[in-house]
Amino acid sequence: MTPLGLLLPYCLKASSAWGEWSVAEIQQFLGYAPSGLKKLSGVWKAPLHGYAFKGWGEKGIMHLVVAYLAAAIIGTCLTVALAWFVGKLVAGKKR
Repeated sequence: MTPLGLLLPYCLKASSAWGEWSVAEIQQFLGYAPSGLKKLSGVWKAPLHGYAFKGWGEKGIMHLVVAYLAAAIIGTCLTVALAWFVGKLVAGKKR
């Protein structure tokens, strides 16, 4: 199933998926943005910002779907690899 988090905002002409708002969007919704959020908002930059490769956001929904799925596969592979590596480290120390 294609991720609804990508398709619903596109179909409903929303700015982004629920819960993935920028500080500016939160300030627009609430009328203010918490100071801690403003301070920490630049700490982490996503490797695949918007779940898309650079320039693919303007190419249409099919490019976004492919990029979204690629981001999911890459993220899953990295998570499994990290969990395996940490598991090997922990298991190696117990022997």
